[in-house]
Amino acid sequence: MAEQKAVKKKRKKKHRFKKSVRVFLTILASVAGVLLLTVFVSEFFIRVEMPQDTVLSLEYLEDGSIRLSWPEVPGANAYQVDALRVTAAADGKSKTETLYSEACTGAESFLPNSLLMEPSVLLQVNPERAISPFGKKIVWKGRRPLLVRWVVREPQLANVNGSVDENAKTLDVWFDHVSEDGYALFVAHDDGSREIIRSADPPGEVSGASTAVRREEQISFGEGKEMEIPARGVHLRFPVCAVSRQEQLLIYGPTRNTALIVRDDLLDKEIHVTAEDLGDNRFRLRWNEARGEGYQVQRLDVHGEESEWIALENFEEDQERVYETGSMPAGRTIRLRVVSRGGTLLEGSEFASLPGETSVETKIQSLYATIWPTQELPLYADSSGETEIGTVEERVALCILGEENGFFKVRTDAGEGYIDSNCCMINLPEYLGDHCYYNITNSYSSVFLAHNRYIPGMSGICLPGYENVLQADGNFLVPLLYPVAQKFVGAIEAAEADGYKFIIYDSFRPHNTSRYMYQTVEGQLHMMVPKEEYVPATLVEFLESGVKQPTEEQQPTEPGEGPLPDELAPYVDLPGAEGEGAAEGETGNTAEEEMPSEGEGGLLEITDPDNPDAPPAEGEEGPMNYSTAIMNGMYTLTYFVSGGTSMHNLGIAMDMSIVKVETRLELEMQTKMHDLSYHSAQSNNNANAVLLQKYMRDAGFAGLVSEWWHFQDNTVRDTLKPAAMMDGISAEGWRADDRGWRYLLPDGTSYRNMNATIDGKEYTFDARGYTER
Repeated sequence: MAEQKAVKKKRKKKHRFKKSVRVFLTILASVAGVLLLTVFVSEFFIRVEMPQDTVLSLEYLEDGSIRLSWPEVPGANAYQVDALRVTAAADGKSKTETLYSEACTGAESFLPNSLLMEPSVLLQVNPERAISPFGKKIVWKGRRPLLVRWVVREPQLANVNGSVDENAKTLDVWFDHVSEDGYALFVAHDDGSREIIRSADPPGEVSGASTAVRREEQISFGEGKEMEIPARGVHLRFPVCAVSRQEQLLIYGPTRNTALIVRDDLLDKEIHVTAEDLGDNRFRLRWNEARGEGYQVQRLDVHGEESEWIALENFEEDQERVYETGSMPAGRTIRLRVVSRGGTLLEGSEFASLPGETSVETKIQSLYATIWPTQELPLYADSSGETEIGTVEERVALCILGEENGFFKVRTDAGEGYIDSNCCMINLPEYLGDHCYYNITNSYSSVFLAHNRYIPGMSGICLPGYENVLQADGNFLVPLLYPVAQKFVGAIEAAEADGYKFIIYDSFRPHNTSRYMYQTVEGQLHMMVPKEEYVPATLVEFLESGVKQPTEEQQPTEPGEGPLPDELAPYVDLPGAEGEGAAEGETGNTAEEEMPSEGEGGLLEITDPDNPDAPPAEGEEGPMNYSTAIMNGMYTLTYFVSGGTSMHNLGIAMDMSIVKVETRLELEMQTKMHDLSYHSAQSNNNANAVLLQKYMRDAGFAGLVSEWWHFQDNTVRDTLKPAAMMDGISAEGWRADDRGWRYLLPDGTSYRNMNATIDGKEYTFDARGYTER
């Protein structure tokens, strides 16, 4: 019995739950039905109405049509537009005639231009709502159409014009309109769209006569300005029209175009470049946006009398117009320019914009210059010189990566380290740059002559040991001990202040070359000099056609003998005074007495066959052998060529002259450069030689009594006691700059677009000669 009651109770409970669910679902369905019914009723019975304060816009288009437009009405999906003519009938009632009618799906209608013949037109716009339930279209129209009267009058502009200022990057527009009208200035795009960028509302109805009003507008282009400069290929038009108002009708008259603008119209025709000094001979270039499709930064590369612009980097037109140079060559005036790439060329020009040019002045500095150790040097871990990590061989060409505490930072096979800068010769053209001129004649056509007469084995040739000094690009290697080069800067500055530059004819000379020179001259002192003067080849002549060889008439001869052979005996140590003659203030012949001048007329009779070195008696003509032509019985040969260790062998001496910068002409001295004769003695110095001597003496250099061109640093010689190097130097080795590493060959060229094996390791070099090292 109890079990039956429990079952019945459970069934009742389950029944009540099902009933509750049915009730809930019924209520939910009822609510959904009400909502659906509401939406349905709204769709079918709620009408849309045009607000009675709506303002219509009427525009005279360029194709002659008329566009009527209005704000969209919420809920409307169609509009009925009618143009009506209303006239008075004979019975006093008005008569309405439909001139144009259109059902529009959008909020605009294009009216026929025949309406322009009417004095006035009543424009009627009525929104509609249309639905198609069960495939049958039902339309509800607004009960109150908007009626606007249009008194037909075409607002007009006069004297419309526009002008672009490329420098200010502005468009100036000006025009005249009547005082009762406003205006609208548009920007029209290639896709046909346009928007108003400037406007003035019409004042509305104006009583009295209209007057002309001049309007001027200016539009600025560029970053942060009113409009951006159009992209390449984009055309912008700027039409303007007069605007009048007739109650609820805003009328835009026919547009008049003021300007068609493309990108180049707003860009400068000339590039202007500025240079900011970043230190370490690095510079940052900036330039303005100019015509063209991009830019190229160039540097003027000068080779003697020839020059060409070398491309450094290309820029696209949308790139930031900033270029940072690497560390530029030291001691030079470097011309840089930016040119345009592509675009429509200016008349009479190869560019779309006039190039922009600037010059930068680089300072004297050692960074990236080539050096040669004068002896085997320890390589230290840092500039303290405490921890040795290897050694560097004599004469190996290295590149300076930094300078600290009297040490050069270099990179060797043992890694990066530091070597003593006092024991290194530095390449002057890389260190001093254009502060000097260079003409190392010994490297292509020696000008060592016996008072303008040819010396066999010496004149017009590349002297042994100088084979690698003239580089393939026409420049020279000019080594000088670094402390001497630093001191030389003082003389350079003094000369430049007076408008002069030094021209260096010789600096480091290998010891073996000095011995060769001494032996060559000594071996033919008793030979007679030629009658004709000898003119060695110039650098230009040499580069064009090679070494200029002496003609048969210029070859020296002696009775019963032919010319000396080119190959002389092997080098031997020769006795003689240390250095070349005696330096000023040292023991030696000062040659203060007046020197006799050389006789004229070529080869003459021997007046004293037993003593051919003796000078001819005054007033007499005699023979001229090399001993007489050079020493004249007053000097020893060591005054002119060293029989022992020359100061040139130590890298502390230079042979030099002076050039007037304004004229680029070398000053005339008492003799030509490297005239091995008593005529070159400083006792014969003319005013120009005295000026040269003054600059060098004031800077701390000493000269030789027998040579007006020779100057040496005795202080460095005595304090540092530099080593003499036997053989010549070469450019071959690794060179660095801000772009990376290159490997130079002895002639100064580099590997390009190829693979090369160096010291057992293979490297890949790019088109500019750079590689990963």
